[in-house]
Amino acid sequence: MRHPLSAAGSITPQPPGRTPHKAPQAPLRCPGGEDQPPEASEAPAREAGLHARVEAARAALDAALVRRSSISLELAASGLLDPATSLLIAGAAHDARAAGEPDERAESDLTRALRAALGQPGFRAGLAARSGGDESLAELEAAAHQVFLARKFYNDAVAATRASRRRWLVRLLRLAGGAPRPEFFEIDESLVDGDSAGRGTDMPHLTASDPPPARAG
Repeated sequence: MRHPLSAAGSITPQPPGRTPHKAPQAPLRCPGGEDQPPEASEAPAREAGLHARVEAARAALDAALVRRSSISLELAASGLLDPATSLLIAGAAHDARAAGEPDERAESDLTRALRAALGQPGFRAGLAARSGGDESLAELEAAAHQVFLARKFYNDAVAATRASRRRWLVRLLRLAGGAPRPEFFEIDESLVDGDSAGRGTDMPHLTASDPPPARAG
């Protein structure tokens, strides 16, 4: 007796205990013809994690920039600096705070004001001679170093997220949703110029000793 559906070719009778044969399914392919990568199912979670990392890194960077401007204002108002230097630093720090959200130009202007003040000959020696001078300088150095680290972590997170958003699967499924593309935060952050010892301008070295005085001939 033939199976009632065998005439239509839908089901072929199988011996007892055997499962019907199934034709192999073709793998999912991307628009370029490549097979779907095994990590495709992890892509949504990965994309969400990258954007969350960017947000957390930006919050840390914003906090570091606010702390640097606050410490700069405290130093300007401490009475440890001469009036001209105090006005220079206070004005730049106030502009950075008044910008609302961190602004690249305002933050760079603050860096240049601090660098001009700290680069004066004998500045550190004169500041150390006053009570609390070394502590204030060390606090500013720590804040500047934190800005350097926070900006590096943020830009690294931005680079990873932007690279992920260019992948075909992320674009095809629109996994980024309506999230805006994160932008790098580029500022002049070095408080000292590079020197002959080979130290670059990517790290602050505020507490380096002043150059030794020239010997009399």
